[in-house]
Amino acid sequence: MVTGLPDCYAGNRALQDLCGMIKDDGLLLKSHDTFVMSSANLRTIIDGNVIAKAIRTWKPMAIEWNEMVGEDMDEDAPFGHHDHHDHHYHHNVADLPSMPPAPPEEGHPESLWKQRRTIWKRVPVSRDSKQRKWMEFDRILGEKMAEYRQAHDVDDIMDLICDRCGLVHDPLGWEDDDDF
Repeated sequence: MVTGLPDCYAGNRALQDLCGMIKDDGLLLKSHDTFVMSSANLRTIIDGNVIAKAIRTWKPMAIEWNEMVGEDMDEDAPFGHHDHHDHHYHHNVADLPSMPPAPPEEGHPESLWKQRRTIWKRVPVSRDSKQRKWMEFDRILGEKMAEYRQAHDVDDIMDLICDRCGLVHDPLGWEDDDDF
């Protein structure tokens, strides 16, 4: 859980760097400031909301697809790093040791989504709470699943396939580049 990052370029860059340290299928929790400095001491800020995002949940789908189409894909290779892609940032993980993804969470509720791929995570109810609730995340964007709509319940692996090379890349072009 990250608290107190400024809402500016430096804060967003720090958040992106922290995302790079989280295992694939891991969970990042972001909340507002925990403390504020008053004249002589730190003052605790009332318990705040938590924004949760699942990190790099699309990678298992990428590996599955790229193996299915016969591409020999190295799990340590930087996804999305092809010359024909105009991404403004490429996260080079080639020099980092390979880490297994975060273990799947056991005992989650049954998903309403039958075809769309999702992942379950236990998320704190609030910033300072020890109580957790189950939350379902979209495997493509890593965001909390919206209200169930049958029309949106489709297997969307095809949305991840690059039109130019036929491989699956980071759907955002730069993991966690959006306003998180």
